[in-house]
Parts: sequence; C-alpha cells; structure tokens
Amino acid sequence: MRTALASHAAARPWRIPPDDVVEWAHNYAGAAAFWDLVAAADGYRAPAPQCPTTIAWGDRDRLLIHSRQAPRARRALPDARHVTLRGCGHVPMWDDPQQVAQAIRDARA
Repeated sequence: MRTALASHAAARPWRIPPDDVVEWAHNYAGAAAFWDLVAAADGYRAPAPQCPTTIAWGDRDRLLIHSRQAPRARRALPDARHVTLRGCGHVPMWDDPQQVAQAIRDARA
C-alpha cells in the first residue's frame, strides 16, 4: 500500500515510513485548494533569481518529468547550476538523502 500511495512522489517509496505515507494521504485528501492552485499557476512566470541558484532534479520524478521539465528549466534559468539526482523521484530526500545533502554541500562551495 505504501508503494501504491507514494510511488508518484518517490522512486523508492518503500523507504518512506508508513506513518508518513498515511499523513501524506490524509493531507492530499484534505487539500481543497490544490486544484485551484494548479489552475492559478498556469502561465505563471517567476522572475529570474538574482542570487546563485541550484536546481536539483530527480531523474525518476513522475510529477515533473525530468526528461521534459529539466530542459525547460535549463532554458528558463541558464545561469543556474543544474544537478540531476540519479535514481530519485519528486521527493528525493526519501530516495537518497546522502545525494541530496551532497548537492546542497556542493551548492554552498
């Protein structure tokens, strides 16, 4: 059940503690404004950041599909540092916390 409920967000959903997956499911079910937010975000363009920026993206992201969205991000933010998190999904902290921590450390260097 954990894998079924969390495989959209994590490449390794079995690593997520069961209680956290239950909390996610309850939060999704209770998020009445979610679809309004999605509709309002259509066409939104944020200004380019004025500081050093790193975008770390899971290559197994099923929500913001890496092969489609990462090239768009590179075009939109060509001055940013772009990092591919291998084997990670949309919430890479559950999939490979060490790889995420390394991306953060590298960004600070």
